[in-house]
Amino acid sequence: MNKIWKVCYEGGFYRQKGRGGTEIPLNTVFEWNDRTWHIPAVYACGKGLVADFCIEINQQKLRDYFEKIMPYRGSEYEIPHEIRRKIEDENPMTLDFRASMCVNGKILLSEHGCSISWISADILPNDVENEEESEIIVSRYNLDRKKSWLLYRCSFPWATARKPAIKNISLELKANPVSIDGVTFDAPAVGDVITFTHPITQTKHTLTVLEYEQQELTENSFAHEEYIFPRHHWAMTYSLEPDIPDKKMYISDVLKNEQPKKMHRIPYEPQSDYSVAMGIIGGADGPVAVFASAGSSGNKHIALSALRFEPAANVEWKITFREKLVGDIQIQIFNERI
Repeated sequence: MNKIWKVCYEGGFYRQKGRGGTEIPLNTVFEWNDRTWHIPAVYACGKGLVADFCIEINQQKLRDYFEKIMPYRGSEYEIPHEIRRKIEDENPMTLDFRASMCVNGKILLSEHGCSISWISADILPNDVENEEESEIIVSRYNLDRKKSWLLYRCSFPWATARKPAIKNISLELKANPVSIDGVTFDAPAVGDVITFTHPITQTKHTLTVLEYEQQELTENSFAHEEYIFPRHHWAMTYSLEPDIPDKKMYISDVLKNEQPKKMHRIPYEPQSDYSVAMGIIGGADGPVAVFASAGSSGNKHIALSALRFEPAANVEWKITFREKLVGDIQIQIFNERI
């Protein structure tokens, strides 16, 4: 490892061009979100502040995770959606959070960041190696190699026109909401009432189906010359009592969108599916509509099923809640008077 250590505002882990920032050693350690966090240093660059977060991964959870995914290695796309999502939810190397810094009393919001991991040798599969950049970081900060680490680097633009003389720095971390599966139901009809209990508040809610119909997008909904896209879907309008905002709960199709198919260019050429990202309607993270007016109005909400090439006789719907399960944390990480 002969690389010169340099941290730049826009460099991430992989590209360090220009003048590096001035290192401010911290060696801050704290507990949050069931993890031990280390901030060995921050770097004062021309455009902003860069912070390195080194987060310990629970070794047993990581072993359990690798045991679950090993049978599927090389065949990820054959894993049923619900099983894949469950595995992803249990991935201890995934951490969804927002960070902000307060420098000399001025708030700095994270502009961009990157992450990488270091897996201890006793857990790492034999045919997998840690990336060179994670080796460099572990060596630089003298991290325990018998542990596994999540390594985050976040950049925060200055709130002033010029780089300030840093007097104090505080950090705020906020966990983003997570998805929690609720009940499923199928074949709804207008007037049907579905009752369910919120998994966090334990409040009982009733869902009433107001409208339910099959719809089809127009042929020109997708501007693509090489692929044919599915256009059939179901639209459900419903009310909730007590009401829940769309950002706190949504209803989606259990199945995903059918993949676009490549158009025939040569006679008798097989028509193949093409794996593309198509989060138009009924996506895994909620009903996102571009060509239909999905959303809510008053106590009316609209859910859209996945897109299919042929009209579906039935759709299985799933309620998903979005809840924040971890409280925020604010800590002072640097004070020149100390």
